[in-house]
Amino acid sequence: SFNAVSPIASCMYDEKVENSMKQLGYNYYIQDNRIVATGLTAHAMHPWEGENANLHLIEAIEKAGYKDNAISFINEVFQGKFRFEGFSEEDYSDFSGCITNCFSQMKANENGVRLSVDLRLPVSVTKEQVIELISKKAMEYHFTVEEYDWLAPIHVPKECELIQQLMKAYQEVTGDTKTEPGVCEGATYARAFENCVAFGACFPDTIMTEHEPNERISIAYTFFNQEGFRTASHTRRIWRDVIDRSILNRVDRWVMLTVHASEATEEELLAFLKEMGSFR
Repeated sequence: SFNAVSPIASCMYDEKVENSMKQLGYNYYIQDNRIVATGLTAHAMHPWEGENANLHLIEAIEKAGYKDNAISFINEVFQGKFRFEGFSEEDYSDFSGCITNCFSQMKANENGVRLSVDLRLPVSVTKEQVIELISKKAMEYHFTVEEYDWLAPIHVPKECELIQQLMKAYQEVTGDTKTEPGVCEGATYARAFENCVAFGACFPDTIMTEHEPNERISIAYTFFNQEGFRTASHTRRIWRDVIDRSILNRVDRWVMLTVHASEATEEELLAFLKEMGSFR
């Protein structure tokens, strides 16, 4: 996919390429008369955390003695370069991060070569600036650039009232006064509004698995009120509030206990809740 480091790439079997893969120490296997390079996927916003099978295979092909504009372009612009340094010597980083480039897909046949690249831009850099730099570099290798998709960055200053109120609520509930609001290079549905941020999806120590094998999020939670009533159902909690406010003329105070268990299965989480006596 566009938004992840490729964990697999293949080409027709060639003994010289296989020897190069061995010499370079890259993982691969042979299947259906093809050399299949394997790597480690990672989110495109942090491509350096993965091992790009595409780059491994192209490096081996060049080492085997094969020359082509596409091979040169990939190896000279993307090989070991994830922060746009293959396109420009200037550093475009700002408080929101750097320009990241993830070489995610490639396809070659008798009609030519198509390369797919995922880019993440700091909020102070315009798309037009980046397209111009990419196009200029691509022309050196006889490539043209085509824009596939675009999502404009969004930035809500942490000094604004929205962020301050969210941080206040977070700190009061968790007791964590050290963690600062973060800037994420990934896309969230907060983009649907001009003054909106993603909030509460994970905690500072949550294991992140976006766009990786077994992508998952496992959460168990239960609600407690001042009388010791507890439930894992939002519906039961809301109805309890309705009854207490409208009939008993009192306000419930709730605490939510959340357990993040990234390695747990759904069955294990259900068993945990039932053991607590809170799953009703």
